[in-house]
Amino acid sequence: MTLVLRGKSPRIYAYLLWFLAAATLVASVMNGGIAELLWAMPVSLLIVAIGWAVFWNPRVEVGPGGVRIVNIVREYLVPWSDYYFAENRWGLYIYSRERSQKMSAWGVPTNAGLFSNSWRDRNKTPDDPDAIRWNARERQNMHVDVKFVVDLLTIRVGEIRRSPRLREELTGQLDEHWPPTTVTKIQVLPIGMVVVLLALTILMFVSN
Repeated sequence: MTLVLRGKSPRIYAYLLWFLAAATLVASVMNGGIAELLWAMPVSLLIVAIGWAVFWNPRVEVGPGGVRIVNIVREYLVPWSDYYFAENRWGLYIYSRERSQKMSAWGVPTNAGLFSNSWRDRNKTPDDPDAIRWNARERQNMHVDVKFVVDLLTIRVGEIRRSPRLREELTGQLDEHWPPTTVTKIQVLPIGMVVVLLALTILMFVSN
């Protein structure tokens, strides 16, 4: 099972940007009809793309092969054999063993956002990492805080290192190749999408 983890505040920022994009399209139709709608479309799509690339797509995936950290422009694959530890220090940081590499996780920020640490959140029962059922087959999504992720990874890596049988089971569950050491990749899709839409938006303003 792969557990997909995102912070609680970034999704709110994504929703706000997507609402702004929709409101822009509605206002364009009301003010100028289809012609103005077509003119505003690149701007709205750019806002949607920024909301997705900056606040929704970033995440931390905990799966059979290790930990995948997806940030805005970079993606890290940290196999369990190279995973060192996770740290809650003004955000989530994960360290690899071989290169002593420090990787921040944009998708799970510290609880200092505009909508974080509210009275309602402080009175909620915190999520329990021990309650995760790793034998589930499908991917599961959760919106959590940094402490939950650190505790979850600490518990999970301890189980994996203590149990040869669990390591064998996880190897059999892999549906993609995982490198033996931590690998860094460039996020081509988010970068390309934002750049193209930004170029279209600038072109629309220049040609108007």
